[in-house]
Amino acid sequence: SSIGRRRRKFGAKGDDVDGQDNGVVFVAPDYRNFPQGRVRTLTWRRQGDRSDPQQIPDMVKDVSEAIRWTFENLEELGGDANNVTLMGQSAGAHLAALCVIDAAEKEAALEKLCASHGLPELVGKEQLQAGWWRMMEQVQRNEAGAHSSMEGMAFSCRQLSRFVGISGPYNILKLIPFMQARGLPKNVLNALVAGDPLKQSPACRVLDLSPHAVSFLPKVSLFHGTADATVPHAQTVEFAMALERAGGRVETVKLYEGKSHTVREAEEANRLTGLSGSHPRGPLQGLRPPHA
Repeated sequence: SSIGRRRRKFGAKGDDVDGQDNGVVFVAPDYRNFPQGRVRTLTWRRQGDRSDPQQIPDMVKDVSEAIRWTFENLEELGGDANNVTLMGQSAGAHLAALCVIDAAEKEAALEKLCASHGLPELVGKEQLQAGWWRMMEQVQRNEAGAHSSMEGMAFSCRQLSRFVGISGPYNILKLIPFMQARGLPKNVLNALVAGDPLKQSPACRVLDLSPHAVSFLPKVSLFHGTADATVPHAQTVEFAMALERAGGRVETVKLYEGKSHTVREAEEANRLTGLSGSHPRGPLQGLRPPHA
C-alpha cells in the first residue's frame, strides 16, 4: 500500500507494521502455532438428535482477523486501499491461500443469499468501507445460523489486488509422505489439519470452488526455489495448475534454480538434525525454472 515516503512502525514484536522508504506499508502479523493452534480444530455441537462436527479455524482465523484489522486501520496506517497485496512465505503462504479461498467461497454464497433477499449485489470497496459489508454479514447470520460454515467472514476478496505465495505447501495430502520421511509423525500432521488434509490443501480446495466463487479470487503470483529441501517446488507448480484449471488469474509463476526454502544456514542445520532431505522428482517438477 502506498504511503509516499513516510516511515512508520506499529504494533508489538510479531505484529509489526513497517512503512519502508520505498513507499510501502508492511503488516507482519503473528498467529497461533501448533499445538496451541491448528489449521482447523474439530469441535462438536448438538443439532436435534445428532451431533455434528464443526471445523473452527485457529491459524486461519488468526490470519483472517489480521487481514480484517489491516483494512480497518488502513487509513490510519497511510495505506492505499486500492493497492493491497496479501503475501505469505512457507506456512504463511499456505494459510493466506486458505484465507483467500475461504473468503471467495463465503463471498459468493453471501452474494447469492443477498440476491435471494432482493438486495443489490456486492459492488465494491466503497460499500465495504461504509459498513455495508457488516450489514450483509448480519443478514447471512440470520439466514444461516451462528454455527454456519459461512460465519466468520473477515474481509472481502475484492479488497485485495493480488496474492503472492512464496515457497508454500499447497497440497498437504501429498506433503505428508515427504514430511514423514523427514521424521515428522503422520499423527502429528493429521492433528495439525484436524484429520482432513484435503480440506486444508489450497490446490485441492480451489478445484471445488464454483466458477462464481473463483471470480472473487485476486490475481496470483507464485515463487519457489528448486533446491527447497523443506517444501518441494512441485507444490507451487501444482497450485498454479489448479488455479488455471479452475479459471483463476495466475499472473506469474517463477521457479528459481538452486534457491532454497530459507537461508542456507538454516536448511543446513535442518539437514544435520534429520529434519531436511531430498525429494524425488515427480511429474509436476518437469517445469523448467528460469535462472534466478
